[in-house]
Amino acid sequence: MKIKISELQELIEKILSQKHYSAEEATKITEVLLFAELSGKNTQGIMKLLGSEPIHDIEPKYKPKIVRETELSALIDGGRSAGPLAAHIAAEKVIEIATKKGFAMVGLNNTFGSRLA
Repeated sequence: MKIKISELQELIEKILSQKHYSAEEATKITEVLLFAELSGKNTQGIMKLLGSEPIHDIEPKYKPKIVRETELSALIDGGRSAGPLAAHIAAEKVIEIATKKGFAMVGLNNTFGSRLA
């Protein structure tokens, strides 16, 4: 079966936004899944919609949030959300800081499947 990437993107966003994720969060997760799929990392792509713990069934405890921040770093608590969402937010933050300061480090914890230290 062939499907246009734009149609697949629309379908994934629709699936993700039907339960626990806003339209904006669904878009962020979809970007990560499509990037993985198109990069040949199939197990990290649309396969995340299948299996015993489909990504759209992962119910976050709360929205990812910055819990610590300095001029050059940030620590993000993922709120037990899907890893691709929290990772996308972390990537946005590290780019934001590095653009301003020339260097940045961002840590991320408490995503679905990880434990709080």
